[in-house]
Amino acid sequence: MERRCYQCGCSSSEFCDPQHGHIVTGNLNVITNDKLRRLLTKGPTYREANDLDWKKVFTCIKKGVCELQQEWCAKENVADQVLDEWKCRLLQEVKVQIRALRQKPSVQHRTKIKKVLDDEEVKTYLDQLHANFVITPTDKAGNNFSIVCKKFYIQCLMKELNISEDSDQDKQSQTCRNLKTSNENIVKRKSRSCLRTILELLMIRRDVCF
Repeated sequence: MERRCYQCGCSSSEFCDPQHGHIVTGNLNVITNDKLRRLLTKGPTYREANDLDWKKVFTCIKKGVCELQQEWCAKENVADQVLDEWKCRLLQEVKVQIRALRQKPSVQHRTKIKKVLDDEEVKTYLDQLHANFVITPTDKAGNNFSIVCKKFYIQCLMKELNISEDSDQDKQSQTCRNLKTSNENIVKRKSRSCLRTILELLMIRRDVCF
């Protein structure tokens, strides 16, 4: 892991967690940009609506109709021209429906959408946010997320991987351990293990079948 010297000003923040000494919070008020904060309050599964490109809509429908024409004609063993009139009438009806939809007020605003994440001010703020914080899902709460100080987040990862310089040897994580071997040897060992497992499964299958 690349070791960088991350700085933080968590100690002076009202959102600093007293237990950790860093910002670890689900309170979105920590985000000072109003547009971004309102967007994040809608949850991690929310997606901003895209502009409706009616030309692209018609092109996709036309492509699907042409493919269907070819499939039907191939299945019935007739020339594609047999369904040309049907295709033209269908596409004309599609154009009529698109024109009608474009006149609806509920649809008209979809052609003038300006995404929050396309806003230059929001993008600049988001870059600054990513430089200092990590946005991560909250455990056992899939629709929520937490904002964590990047320095603290990386320190926790390094301790978990037992590569923290100031980690206590007696309190090292048992999840991971350093291996003094090459990547090639690790791959070979895993390959042999997988092959052994496959052979065992084949033997079991043979015993079941016979």
